[in-house]
Amino acid sequence: MLNYSRKVSGLIGNRSSASLRTQIFNKFKSLGVLKDRRFQIVSSSAKNPVIGFLKTGIKSIEDADSLFESNVIVSTPQIITGILSGDEKIKASFLNWCNLLIMDEAHHSQAKEWNNIKVQLETFNKPILLFTATPFRNDKKRLQGKVIYDYPSHLLKETITINKLFFILFLNLTH
Repeated sequence: MLNYSRKVSGLIGNRSSASLRTQIFNKFKSLGVLKDRRFQIVSSSAKNPVIGFLKTGIKSIEDADSLFESNVIVSTPQIITGILSGDEKIKASFLNWCNLLIMDEAHHSQAKEWNNIKVQLETFNKPILLFTATPFRNDKKRLQGKVIYDYPSHLLKETITINKLFFILFLNLTH
């Protein structure tokens, strides 16, 4: 079983559709298959994390304080950029809360907005974890970071049908 001893305060940034952000929110809220007894990853009696879903900017420090009671917040790069370039008290509160940035759809991480977020959080020594199923960019820019997991396509072909073939890369930018 998974055992963790420190509180994670992480932000999940996702550029995708509202439906995918909602799906991510719901999976984190329930811990999805992690609590499934068949996998024995997290005890079925473990408390679920507190999840925030940031759909608009933060208007006040009181709203920020309430939101930052969450373990995980799901948001978009546009909203994260607004926090990092907005009110200094809200930005400071965010930087104090966030100890991990998870970027879904990481093939967008070299785009200007995503890259600005990465650079700002790296300045404050925040770890950044990138996930992508499409590790190749049309503009040929290389994804930054170190590959820490790459599911081999030959194994994937053996385990699922070809119409579900995809690549999974996990990148850790800070270590």
